[in-house]
Amino acid sequence: MRMLLIRFLSLGLVISWTPSLLAESHLEPQLKAAGSNRAEIEKALTRCEEKYRTAMQFLVENMPQRDLQTLSAEFLLTNTRLAYDARQ
Repeated sequence: MRMLLIRFLSLGLVISWTPSLLAESHLEPQLKAAGSNRAEIEKALTRCEEKYRTAMQFLVENMPQRDLQTLSAEFLLTNTRLAYDARQ
């Protein structure tokens, strides 16, 4: 998971994303795959700081189902921030 985030950050990809795109975007299949953990994934997407949103969306879009179903919002938010800190 951390390596995926670090690789993403090194690519310097930038896309536009806002929380209102949750239901409309291609994130919906991943949110459905999260099952009973969907609320945690949505919380991570909507509560992350603006500067981390691109990374968080990338993670959710590429996350394996077992991670979608088990990782907490707190874990995702903390580790996204730590990955950015490590990059700096």
